[in-house]
Amino acid sequence: MSENRSTENALWMVRWVIVCCLIASCGLMPGKLRFAPAPVRAQEDVDPIEIWDMTEIQDPTTLDAEIVAGPVRKRSLGVALDVSEVTFNSIDLGDGPIRIHGFVAVPIGHPAGSLPGLVYGHGAGDEADEEIARDLAAMIKAVTISFSGPGQGRSTGPPSTPENWLNTIPDIRGSWLYQYVYSAMRAVTYLMTRPEVDPRRIGMTGISAGGLMTLIANGVDDRLAAAYPIMATGNFRQSLESGSWLNAFPIGDEGLTADSPEVLAFERYLDPIQYADRQHAPVLLINGAQDEFFPINTTRSTYLALRAPEKRLEVIFDWDHGYYAGSSGMFDTYNNTPNAAKRIFGDARAWFRRHLADGPSLPPIPEVSVIERDGESIFTVARASARGARAVRLLYSDDEAYTFHRLRMSRQSDGSYQARLPGDVSELVYFVEVQWPGPLFLASVPHLPEGFTPRIRPPL
Repeated sequence: MSENRSTENALWMVRWVIVCCLIASCGLMPGKLRFAPAPVRAQEDVDPIEIWDMTEIQDPTTLDAEIVAGPVRKRSLGVALDVSEVTFNSIDLGDGPIRIHGFVAVPIGHPAGSLPGLVYGHGAGDEADEEIARDLAAMIKAVTISFSGPGQGRSTGPPSTPENWLNTIPDIRGSWLYQYVYSAMRAVTYLMTRPEVDPRRIGMTGISAGGLMTLIANGVDDRLAAAYPIMATGNFRQSLESGSWLNAFPIGDEGLTADSPEVLAFERYLDPIQYADRQHAPVLLINGAQDEFFPINTTRSTYLALRAPEKRLEVIFDWDHGYYAGSSGMFDTYNNTPNAAKRIFGDARAWFRRHLADGPSLPPIPEVSVIERDGESIFTVARASARGARAVRLLYSDDEAYTFHRLRMSRQSDGSYQARLPGDVSELVYFVEVQWPGPLFLASVPHLPEGFTPRIRPPL
């Protein structure tokens, strides 16, 4: 498949990037869950891992899974698939189990037990998407489920609202995000019952809330073989103190503050940073350099905190949380949709082929060194970080990561790459991005000035 064709096929990713993020900020119908008597977990000083009942989550006998429509033979990206609609049981907190609905796409013509599995999670206000399930299944050659979180689409339970996100007192399990992560791990349990799936090769990905879901689940569930969180990081406290949009959604919508008990409980048990040092599967973290919810300093701190069998990073220049990609006016220059699509799609394909299908190893993330000489700062990416690269770029900002300049680095005779900027660059935000054939894009860990606070775009 050509790079242009890959970019064209990836535009569905940008569609749901924009749609799910816009929906996430809308006021949806409120509703809280009624609880049976349960431990007051949100007020106990327990390890976050202890709030997850993995015996219950991994029990296939309580799924009560049902194919409610299909299978129907369809094609996506030139691949023949059987597509079904399924339902299964998630968490039960007293009123009967939440019933999850999803679309499952299965590449046809493969022996039993030979295909990997993949769970995809949508953004906060979105729902299951058949097209996404089909395209991911075709791209990765995996049995893929795109499911609706509780109360979204045709799944039962309280919906994704600010009220339900922060419904953490007296029981953390009241939070919509808790129930969403729980449902994602139940989706893993469901995939393991499918005869086509090799249970040792199941991955997870998601965007925005689905990215949070992926990071948390990978810190809890040792059944995962690959994780690819998109446009989501941990370190909520750092994000809030940076003035991110988390102060508006979900906190501001509920009239709470960053120090309200509901918020502190959410941060204690549902911030992915709490699970960063126990990631079970390899992680590729991908985020926009100008994300309004998860700014670049949280990308850096989350990546550095990750303890995983393998990890990689990509930072997309001139890309936010999807809000300005379709707008007109003051932020037209940040409509970087084609470049974002190419990176999200290309990295997903490379990452899952590596870890779910024994594909080729990925290069290491690039490292950049800087020295000052004769009034210039010389940036160097060593040959070992860029061997076989198609292009190496320096991305730098002189306005607190509000905008970024791009500079293509020049290949030197020793195989390294260099770029030069005048003067002292210690107060700049900068990182390098290396592009390999595939395409595959990987970024260095961003350099941030001492005492850095990102400049974040105003809410729409």
